Amino acid sequence: MAFDKITSIIRNKTIGNIGFYFIGNIAKSILPFIILPFLTLYMVPAQFGTWNVFNAILSLATPFTALGLAMVIGRNYHLVSREELAETIFLATAKIFLFCTLLTFIIGVASFYYDAAFGIPMPYLLVIPILCFFVNFTYLNKIVLRHERKAWAFVLLDFGVNFVSRFGGLLCVIFISATWLSLFGAHFAAYIFFAFIAFYLFTKDKFLKPNMDKSKSKELLKIGLPLMPHAVGGVILTLCDRLILERMTDADTVGIYSVGASLGAAALLFCTAFNNSWGPWFHHQMKNMTADKKQKIVRYSYLYFALTIVLSFAVFGAGTLYIYWFIDPAYHGAVPVLLWVALGTGFYGLSFVITHYLIVLGKTSSFPIITGLSAALNIALTIYLVRSNGMIGAAQATCISYAVFFMLMWWQSQKHYPMPWIRALKGKRADGNY
Repeated sequence: MAFDKITSIIRNKTIGNIGFYFIGNIAKSILPFIILPFLTLYMVPAQFGTWNVFNAILSLATPFTALGLAMVIGRNYHLVSREELAETIFLATAKIFLFCTLLTFIIGVASFYYDAAFGIPMPYLLVIPILCFFVNFTYLNKIVLRHERKAWAFVLLDFGVNFVSRFGGLLCVIFISATWLSLFGAHFAAYIFFAFIAFYLFTKDKFLKPNMDKSKSKELLKIGLPLMPHAVGGVILTLCDRLILERMTDADTVGIYSVGASLGAAALLFCTAFNNSWGPWFHHQMKNMTADKKQKIVRYSYLYFALTIVLSFAVFGAGTLYIYWFIDPAYHGAVPVLLWVALGTGFYGLSFVITHYLIVLGKTSSFPIITGLSAALNIALTIYLVRSNGMIGAAQATCISYAVFFMLMWWQSQKHYPMPWIRALKGKRADGNY
């Protein structure tokens, strides 16, 4: 009996997909660990810092141009017909293109008045809207693949773009120029290439159907726009530390800080893999929720919480050894940063299972408020703590802000969709018995 139960678990498609996602995330996350020692060997902290500042700006612009539409497509996958979903994807792509064009115009006008922003020359910033379109379009495809439960295709696309970008960047650094521009060129080429692959997959499965229906367009934006500030705020929570450090310190400090922050973010390895499979499964469960299902979901959530907390401390321990053993001594000051970022990333990972309640219910109007408050807190704390604690203060601010974000998101989801968090913790069944 026990053997049969284990066999059925292994054969379960949801469990198998989690395995695919986890292996894919491990492979993707190993890449920076392999490459980082070489990058820090060939690149001085100032060049590595400049690349991270550019990446931070790109990461901030990407959700701004995405308009929260990827989450809407994930939500609609289980609610509308395949034909209507194809129309939604086409509308989403068109709107993303328009907003990227608008961003190009804004940066173009700014280039007449400024030569650079955050140490990045304006001509390179003009490339950001183009990259945003390719990144967002590829992500739309990954959302569909995830809900189609095609984990292998998702992993190949997700890993492929990271592999080409990172290893291509390393080769350019070694053989062309040990500057941030080598990483920039490889990143740009990788996303163009894989955006065309995403387009092929969309057209092959007939997921792009032209439709410019105004009512559908308005409905799409009605749900998606409240998610845009949430996504932008999430990026601010993650990356404003680098931009503030660039303004308050120098590129060398940003480079050292980025090593610790990048390693600390490895705690998301498990969180992202879990969420990639948890999301579709959870959306399916919400179709026909029962008291017993609620109990099961809460117990799974608690197990996930415990594993995430343990992994955050494990990341700190392993990351510390990694820095001292493999990274150039010029970057060893990143260890204290690693601790705080790993803890903060853990708190952020805990929120993954919470946000789905509000997305399924369509109660996304609270997202920008929660994320905005957390982002504002992060900016204020970063400025204050950097003045007193240097770059470690930026990591401390990130940790505190993520903890607040998680608590606010939990409170809001419980308000709109009460779950038996206390009862499950006490071991009670749905009927109230133990």
